[in-house]
Amino acid sequence: MGAPQAAAQAAYRTWAAGHVLPLFHQPAWLDTVCPGAWGAAVAPGGGWPFVLTRRWGLATLANPPLSHRLGPWVAPGTDRQAVLQALLEALPRYDRLLVGGRDDQPVVPLPYILQHSGLSQQLSANNQIGSEELLYGYSKSWRKKVRKGLAHRIETGTLPPAAEALYDTVLLEGGTQPLPAGLVRRLVAAFATGALPGQVWVLYDDADQPIASALVAYDAQRTYYLANGRNPQAEAAGAVHALTHLAIIESLAAGRAFDFMGSRLPGVANFNQGFGAVAVPYPILAHNRHWLYRLYAHRTRT
Repeated sequence: MGAPQAAAQAAYRTWAAGHVLPLFHQPAWLDTVCPGAWGAAVAPGGGWPFVLTRRWGLATLANPPLSHRLGPWVAPGTDRQAVLQALLEALPRYDRLLVGGRDDQPVVPLPYILQHSGLSQQLSANNQIGSEELLYGYSKSWRKKVRKGLAHRIETGTLPPAAEALYDTVLLEGGTQPLPAGLVRRLVAAFATGALPGQVWVLYDDADQPIASALVAYDAQRTYYLANGRNPQAEAAGAVHALTHLAIIESLAAGRAFDFMGSRLPGVANFNQGFGAVAVPYPILAHNRHWLYRLYAHRTRT
């Protein structure tokens, strides 16, 4: 870690200590999902954590792992336009910016900022369950799968080494990809020690082998469905459905909305909606400064 990054982290920790922040903006979360690798922009009344990576000499500013809806956070009661402008100007030099924001805090609310920074904003869909009544919105086939899955042994709190491979193929916002074993271990350890509020579920088959698992984290308002994994070779009808159901039940019992974290993948969105989740738009902020990224963006649109 270089001196500028260390100074940025220290400034952000000092600023964060004076605010009640959503989970993904908390330093403990950042230290867990990308230890030593995150940076932050800080302005009076706001903060913006990020990761800055380089490929082929080009710098990309993005959200940390499992945090695709992080974005800038602005304290209530402040001049939102002024704070956002200050945060944008405090970002380090980048060739490409691609971040998602919270659905309850639009990243760029005013055309003024768009005009002066050259940014573009899109909307993607998040899925949420916000009230207990929606539990009865499960589709008929989903209720059947949940019942089948609940017939298996399910444990919480620990993730045996044999279960880590369940996260080798995970459907995340960007598509199917592995969730690094180190990241999974750090999350489970943080949950166990109380460094982060969260839970891990593991479902076992009749031979006592782990065949499905789910990770959730939460803050005061929401439970965030981070990821689930399963053994594609195992026979376990409803395994992931049952774990998702248990996570929803626990979340609503604690008075928190259940946030599926959204996905632009149709299969994942359909899975979420089978539980009665409703689509809630959230912003995606993009800025391609380098001509190669602008060319790539143009070609993917046409």
